[in-house]
Amino acid sequence: MATIRRKSDIRKFLLLFDEHAEWDDQGEKWYVTMAQEGRYGVEEITVIHYAWKGVFTVYRESEHACDLRETTLGLSDLVDELWLWRKALNRVLAQKSLA
Repeated sequence: MATIRRKSDIRKFLLLFDEHAEWDDQGEKWYVTMAQEGRYGVEEITVIHYAWKGVFTVYRESEHACDLRETTLGLSDLVDELWLWRKALNRVLAQKSLA
């Protein structure tokens, strides 16, 4: 996958999400975790795809706080969230292309 430069690139990434994600046998889900420096230190977000449900969720975590549970997001909200994380997402995509 090419570099994320526009929100339409994020939509393409989500269509091919399972090709870029890791598989969790126990949870039966695909996931991608990315990290970036944030206002409160290093922040992580994990985007999770339950393919059999057709649902995307996110889980956010930092050095000082974390979500209590996964949050289900619709497509436009997920695109907006990943747009804020595009630098971290581009690093993940670059690492996957090197592997």
